[in-house]
Amino acid sequence: MTAAATESIKTADKLLAEVAKTERSLTVIASLVKMLEEESELPSTAGKQKRALAGSWKVEYASNEAAIAPFLTGPAGPFEVVEGVVHCIKESGEFSSIEVKRRVGPFGNSKQTLGGRWSLVAPDSGGIGSRADGKPRMQMRWKASYMIDARGREVDPPRGAGVHEARVAHASPQLLLLRIPPDSTDAAGLLVFSKVTLKAALEDLKVAEDE
Repeated sequence: MTAAATESIKTADKLLAEVAKTERSLTVIASLVKMLEEESELPSTAGKQKRALAGSWKVEYASNEAAIAPFLTGPAGPFEVVEGVVHCIKESGEFSSIEVKRRVGPFGNSKQTLGGRWSLVAPDSGGIGSRADGKPRMQMRWKASYMIDARGREVDPPRGAGVHEARVAHASPQLLLLRIPPDSTDAAGLLVFSKVTLKAALEDLKVAEDE
């Protein structure tokens, strides 16, 4: 492992530790994200890039509601709280976003899933979000074509669930950073994901994988 790779891992660990705090420092988060964005470089071929992104990713931090909205099935009800979101990406081009909600009162957690297709697209070079060498960051594009509701039934996706795009600001075996919208560069529009095992993540969120 190169010295640069080792430093990137340390920076990623610091970012995950910071966003896990009850009282986060937005200044520290912005500084660490900037370091990772400048260091990040995805593999050169589309196939390797898809392999780098494939896996189950748990949302650890969302800078605002607009950034997290594409992964949710809709607004939470007056007595509901979103407990977590796990975004599962398959190299084959399929995805599923699992949203876990907790209802206030003596009720267990429930989950709903958005599913569909995703792909990678390359924007014009030299634009917003490009690397220092002018090469563009890859962008992820996805669209939900169905939803699995809390009862396990397949239904139509929520109204307004169109095509979404996000810039892949950083991707490593432990951490994924997305920018929504893709041209976002400030504190808003940031999503921080950690790599997880799906079964363990759902157990942690108190929903069984086969429910």
